[in-house]
Amino acid sequence: MLIFTNKGMLSIVVHREKENHLLVRAREQGVIEEIFPEAETSRTPNADYLYRAEIDRAEVGRTIEDLFIDMDYDNSVF
Repeated sequence: MLIFTNKGMLSIVVHREKENHLLVRAREQGVIEEIFPEAETSRTPNADYLYRAEIDRAEVGRTIEDLFIDMDYDNSVF
C-alpha cells in the first residue's frame, strides 16, 4: 500500500515474520519518524526503500486514521 501524505510517502506491507506487524518503508530519511515518532527506523542500503520500521498493525491504523482526521488543508495548498 502506498500512502502519500504532506509529510512524505510511505510504502506499507505485511511483515513476513512478525504476526500483527507491518513493514513501513520510505525512500527519504525522516519520513517514517515524522509520521511514527516512536518508531525505530533502520537503513537498508541495498533495498529500493532505504528506510524501514516494523510497526504494530493497530498502531499503523490509528496513526493513518489520525492523519485523515487531523487534515486541515484543501487542494489550494498544493
